[in-house]
Amino acid sequence: MTRQHRQSEDDNAATSTIEIHGLPQKISKQTKDMIALIQSLEKRNFPTSEALSVEAEVTKRNTRLLYAQVSSNVVGYLIYIHTPSGLRIHKICVAESSRRQGIASKLIKTVCEVAQRTGKEIDLWVDEARIPGRACYSTCGFEQAGDIVVDYYGTGRNGIRMLWSLD
Repeated sequence: MTRQHRQSEDDNAATSTIEIHGLPQKISKQTKDMIALIQSLEKRNFPTSEALSVEAEVTKRNTRLLYAQVSSNVVGYLIYIHTPSGLRIHKICVAESSRRQGIASKLIKTVCEVAQRTGKEIDLWVDEARIPGRACYSTCGFEQAGDIVVDYYGTGRNGIRMLWSLD
């Protein structure tokens, strides 16, 4: 993607409606094309050590993917898992050029709606150093659950479990 195209994504995100879609469970040509776009976003936003195979994740039985579009551009996604005890947000990503525009909050709130319909809580883990992410989760109603886990993500990278309840 060119710098100019990324800039147009920025402009579109600021002036256009954010649409949230669920990736269909059935893998079709169109779904594979969408997975490729999301995988590209993953690679641009995470170091190799933290990048995952989007296709491998979404083919798991209890895993779902939501993605955000502004105009026709994919600007973010969220992967969550149905577990026996609740829902777990596994990964969230918003294109750097589209951050701080409510995209992550809209994705998270969509998962909260799923949790309300199914009567489940949501949990997630976040790096202690990711202050904007933690603030976003707090704004969406998540609270820290338990103590900080030292070196959860690796040496010097502590993890915080956050929980959203039906209350």
